[in-house]
Amino acid sequence: MTRRGLTPDEADYDDMHHALGRPPGRWVEPFRNHFCCPAEGPEAERFETLGSYWRKVGLINGGADAIYRVTPHGVRQVMAWLALRDRAAGRRAWRVFGGGVSERVVVAKSASQAKYFVYLDLNDVWNCGFRAFCGRGVKARLAHG
Repeated sequence: MTRRGLTPDEADYDDMHHALGRPPGRWVEPFRNHFCCPAEGPEAERFETLGSYWRKVGLINGGADAIYRVTPHGVRQVMAWLALRDRAAGRRAWRVFGGGVSERVVVAKSASQAKYFVYLDLNDVWNCGFRAFCGRGVKARLAHG
C-alpha cells in the first residue's frame, strides 16, 4: 500500500529539478516539465508517494513507462530548495549583461565569478581572453525577484 504526502528528500528535489530542466532559480521559467520512468519502477512508486509534488500524465511504450509532471506546489518547493541550497553555499543570482552579451542570470559567489561563467559559455564563439571579455563592458548585478 502506498502512503501519500511524505516529505521529499534531497534525491526527490533533484529529480524534480531534473524534470524541470534544471532552471537556476525562480527567476527563470522552467523550459520543460516531465520525467519518464518505468511505470512499475521505484521512481514511479516514489512519485506516487509524493502525490502533492508529482502528477502522472500518461503511459507510453504499451504501458511500460510512465510520464510524470511536477505540480505547481512541487515547482514552488523546488525553487525554495534551490534558494536554500545556494544560500548555504554562499551563491546568489547575478544578471550578466552588456558588451554584446545577451542578458542571462547565473548563480555564483561573486560578480566576477558570474561573468566568468558566462565567459566560459561564450569563449568558443568570441575567442578572446577573460580580461578582454570583461573589457568589452560586460557587467554583473545582483538579480532580484
